[in-house]
Amino acid sequence: MISSVKANKTAAATGTAVTWTASATGGVGTLKYYFILYKDGTQIATRAYSKTKTFSYTPTDAGTYKVKVYVKDEDGTKVYKVSSAVTVAAPPVITAQPAAESVTSGKNAEFTIAASGTELTYQWQYSKDGGATWYSKSGATTASCSVAAKTSYDGFLYRCKVKNAGGTVYSDSAKLTVTAAAAPTISSVKAGVTSAYAGEKITWTAAASGGSGTLKYYFILYKDGTKIKTRSYSTTRTFSYTPTEAGSYKVKVYVKDADGTKSYKVSGKVAVTLGPPAIISVKAGKTSSAVGEEITWTAAAVGSEQPLKYYFVLYKDGAKIKTRTYSTANTFSYTPTEAGTYKVRVYVKDAEGMKVSKLSGGVTVSVLNPGQQQSGIKLTNGNPSGNAKTISFTTRNELTGGKSGTARAFTAQPLDNGYTRFSLSYSIPEQMFISVFSPPDGALFMLLGQTENAGNSGNLIFDLKNKDLNAIDEVSIKFYQSDSEAFWVFFFTDQLK
Repeated sequence: MISSVKANKTAAATGTAVTWTASATGGVGTLKYYFILYKDGTQIATRAYSKTKTFSYTPTDAGTYKVKVYVKDEDGTKVYKVSSAVTVAAPPVITAQPAAESVTSGKNAEFTIAASGTELTYQWQYSKDGGATWYSKSGATTASCSVAAKTSYDGFLYRCKVKNAGGTVYSDSAKLTVTAAAAPTISSVKAGVTSAYAGEKITWTAAASGGSGTLKYYFILYKDGTKIKTRSYSTTRTFSYTPTEAGSYKVKVYVKDADGTKSYKVSGKVAVTLGPPAIISVKAGKTSSAVGEEITWTAAAVGSEQPLKYYFVLYKDGAKIKTRTYSTANTFSYTPTEAGTYKVRVYVKDAEGMKVSKLSGGVTVSVLNPGQQQSGIKLTNGNPSGNAKTISFTTRNELTGGKSGTARAFTAQPLDNGYTRFSLSYSIPEQMFISVFSPPDGALFMLLGQTENAGNSGNLIFDLKNKDLNAIDEVSIKFYQSDSEAFWVFFFTDQLK
């Protein structure tokens, strides 16, 4: 039985000896081995039976080589086995060497070789120390190599490693000479205007040329000679700014090339004055919120004829639902009781009656998930600062169909952060929303979400600001599914004092 026929290599170069070894067991007496050598499937040599179980051959031609070995014992019983293939190739031959290159920094140097042989692979290498140490150049795996030259590459050597199954050869080294490019120059830095009103965007543009490689621009903005803003290096040669104050504005721009060589230029001045009203921004401070959570929009505006006055229009899903008449207050707050997308349009009017308007981005308002009040979403970080007090309360049932809710223990716990924490034990017949109101004007303190389980007892916990409690006489807690069906709990605030 022949267990294996193995060569000492799977690939070899022409002119290199390959040795196959057969391993066999069993049979009667001494085993003898007979080898047949094949090249590309054609028999080219044999070795007569002998006790030697190895066979060596030095191929002179490229190709695929295998051996078939027969083993026979003293009774003449024979078995055979074929080896795996050994690929033989001629080593690569470099037919054209790379030439030295001399370029200006920022330009590309091109090195090229030519080589003959089968299944060649290429890897370009470079040396920074005159050939003592070589490093592979990333991505340079063809017969050509492109180098984006920098002055720090001056004197580097480049060569190509060419390899196949027959061996590895190296090209001659070629020297790269890099001379520094002329420093970049800035021909102009212009704003396009020499005067503007506050609230109008000003854009400066730099024009530059020369230098090595890609140019990058760094802007410094000055107001009345004081630096107020910078823009880090980038390939963008423009810089925009919307001033909110009157003053004299200019920029200094630095231009840097691929070698780090810099130059700079200062723009002319742009005189900014307060003119007609202009709205810089209208922002809510957040893009999403929950029903019962207050949203505050803030308008930023400028204008010469003070005071400026602000008029807010609130929209829900595109429909106008509320307005706030002109006043000098530039903020507008609203606590939504329904889910939807809320926006405001603010009108700004100066002392001469000139108006402008701007629409805010949308705030998406959603209903809190069931049970969120149990997770303390409406709790502050205050710590108890006194004893809890039992609260007297009354209830009113507006549920139909014989349904009713129940309120049991109700306590108030003063906190050290200006809030009071309330805890109400309740039972309701089905899952409902919960809101806290201040009668009689119906101002909504908060919408706490939904009760956690229908028909089960729950414990409602929430914090109210003492300042708000001192300003009102009564607080109402509403459990409801619609405005017409509710279970109410009321308490008077004077018992908290």
